[in-house]
Amino acid sequence: MNRSRISLCMIVKNEERCLKRCLDSVQDLVSEIIIVDTGSTDRTVEIAREYTDKIYHFQWTNNFAEARNYALQYATGDYILHLDADEYIGSHPESLKEPLNKDYYFVRIRNDLGSGFAETHQFVRLFRNDPKLRYVGALHEQVDLEKVKDLQPDLIDAIIYHDGYLDHVVRDKVKLDRNMKIIMDEVEKHPNAFNFFNLGVQYSLENKHEKALEVFKKAYSMGQNFSYAPRILMFIMKSLSELNRHDEALNVGKDSALIYSEHADFQYRVGLIYEQLGYDMDAISCFEKCLDIGEDKNRIQFNHYEGTASYLAHAKLAELYMKNDRKDKAQDHFLKGVKEAPDLLAFIKIFTDLYPHVKGKEFVDAVVNIWPINEVKRLEQLVLALYSLRHPGTLDLISCYNVHSLTLEVEAWISTVKGDDIKSEELWMKAVDIRDQHFRDLLLVDFIRKDPSVLRHHRSAFNVREKEWKWWENLVSKRSVTDITITRSMQDQWSMLCEDIIRLNRFELLEELINSSNVPILRYMIATNLYKFGFEDIALEVVVESNKPDENNLIYGLVRKILVNLGNMDDAAYYAEKAYSLQEDFMNGYELVRIKIIQNKMNEAKAILEDLSDLKPESLWVINTDIEKWVDKALIQPHN
Repeated sequence: MNRSRISLCMIVKNEERCLKRCLDSVQDLVSEIIIVDTGSTDRTVEIAREYTDKIYHFQWTNNFAEARNYALQYATGDYILHLDADEYIGSHPESLKEPLNKDYYFVRIRNDLGSGFAETHQFVRLFRNDPKLRYVGALHEQVDLEKVKDLQPDLIDAIIYHDGYLDHVVRDKVKLDRNMKIIMDEVEKHPNAFNFFNLGVQYSLENKHEKALEVFKKAYSMGQNFSYAPRILMFIMKSLSELNRHDEALNVGKDSALIYSEHADFQYRVGLIYEQLGYDMDAISCFEKCLDIGEDKNRIQFNHYEGTASYLAHAKLAELYMKNDRKDKAQDHFLKGVKEAPDLLAFIKIFTDLYPHVKGKEFVDAVVNIWPINEVKRLEQLVLALYSLRHPGTLDLISCYNVHSLTLEVEAWISTVKGDDIKSEELWMKAVDIRDQHFRDLLLVDFIRKDPSVLRHHRSAFNVREKEWKWWENLVSKRSVTDITITRSMQDQWSMLCEDIIRLNRFELLEELINSSNVPILRYMIATNLYKFGFEDIALEVVVESNKPDENNLIYGLVRKILVNLGNMDDAAYYAEKAYSLQEDFMNGYELVRIKIIQNKMNEAKAILEDLSDLKPESLWVINTDIEKWVDKALIQPHN
């Protein structure tokens, strides 16, 4: 059988960023390339001419389907292939060279969400060149299959890669406004499930979650039997979560997980909500169920958040087991997850948290063993990922591979790591691309020098109130702070300063930081970082009680955790009870039950577990747990 002739039909506008990549990926797979430009003002048409002379112009009408159908009239091939400029054929291109015999083909589209995360869905992107097959829909247009239900479909192996969902691309204000205008008009003309769903997505992108929820519900009521119904339910859960209506979101997720039992995405989303609520054991149960379902069953789903049934679930389990002092299980899930997704650089943070004391050649050997450096791009990714964590191992990696092409900001921070404070100051003074993420770097270099001149030099780059700014200046130059309301942002920066100082082994600076303030929440953050790096005795000396119940809840929880790891169970029980009396939530109750089991006070443990059964939202872990069978799982692993 002869190879089918394929016509690539594209509509474009100002796509010089990515058009060449798209056309390079497909030029050997298609018999002709048809480009319809809708008003480009950049080099788009010039780039297109390098691949085809079949370039046409279309006066934009705010209707994508009309533009698509205009392109189809010029196609002479047996089949039409639809690609957007920010897409390319990324896997199994050879399947497009095989003879085609079905009327239309679903193609998997892999949407790059950044940092190794991706979402996949299936869409009709390859179909016979038949006048009966035309596009409908002013926005998110699709081939109209309602009128041709007798045609034969199939799924092709080729996978389209798409990076248009990256945050900086999606949140382009001009495109958001344009799309909202189009979809509002489309909903008015055709108030169907698909258009309501698209309207909900637009509201969600604009963080209008009440409106998004309202139209998502309409979309589901009208289209619950359609292939994209599970995706609507996922967006309903997301909207409810954004509105802090977690109980409702959990109910939707649990019901959806029963209806769509092989969709791991629902279990994963429920797990994320439980994690956010602090129901760690319920979250662990959900992520383990994701692994039981398996990735193979999810790849064939209409829509799937890639990795929820494999490496993403492993990553979450590693984080949760680490948080709950089960380093053995955390290591196991980390190794399994990173093996399945070596490009997911989020695993680097888990690695550095699991092994906080590994450094030098040992650190480099471990990193390279897990993430083999087989190209310059991988090395650059690792350097940037480690720098984003401000991990000193960045210097070890740079030195080992003799990396010279560093940004000024990374070079300035590396100078701080080396202890060259003069060069670090000089470089930061030259820096021009200063962003919020660099505040911690400038704070560190000024704190080391006891001089806020670098921060002052870049004052305009940061949106910090004058009162807070004076507070930071006093910390840097006088090693003392005034009594003001400590905002969440100030707490985060304080904690990062403490972490950076400990990582650099500048303990004389840590002592100065400790002595600069007796504010309980700041002392708590110092103690938390000391505990993280194994300095448990010092952490106990640093922490002080607060007169605020919510702060004491955190403080008592940390002290309890440290005392458990030191083997002082009686004092641990005392602080666990104090925390539970302040806030009868899942984690406080869970930890108290665990300590009571270790103390062999089983009746008390059962009584606390009974109290926890009244929690709202309810905890399935609490309801289903048998204390007698749980004894071995309550054992505490010493903190390293």
